[in-house]
Amino acid sequence: MPVKKKENGSLTGSKRYAAEKGKSVEEQTQENHAKAVDKVKARFQKPDEAVVDGVRTIAQGVKGVERAARTVRQAVSGGSSTVTDNHKESLGKASEIAAQFGIKEIEISDLLGSDPYSADASIPEMKEADANREKLKIQRQNNALEVRLEKIKQGRKVVSVATEQR
Repeated sequence: MPVKKKENGSLTGSKRYAAEKGKSVEEQTQENHAKAVDKVKARFQKPDEAVVDGVRTIAQGVKGVERAARTVRQAVSGGSSTVTDNHKESLGKASEIAAQFGIKEIEISDLLGSDPYSADASIPEMKEADANREKLKIQRQNNALEVRLEKIKQGRKVVSVATEQR
């Protein structure tokens, strides 16, 4: 029984290796070599976009480091004593400022317990049901405030439309 001749190239008959009719293997190899050389030349003649993106990313990273270094320098070299002093002195200054404006403040030092493994006695305790009830009251109050704010916005729109028509 005669074996059918494959029309595609290679031993497997793959279309990937299909030999063009009328060309010898040497001619086809030379053409493939020329195409490969052209691709390599094109890559080296113009920069690849991936390289450009990589350089851009590195430049942005360097700028970010410069900004962070500038921020650290500003914080170390001076800045507000309220920020750069230790926490107890800063808290004292903040309390003084609040007192000048008549703001009642929470005594943070009382809320910060000295023992990290025990409950703080100065914070009031509340059962879960009571806490949920209080949170719901606050949410309903917030809802009323939002309605009032929307009513104010509506009134402003009415006034602006009325003044535009005149």
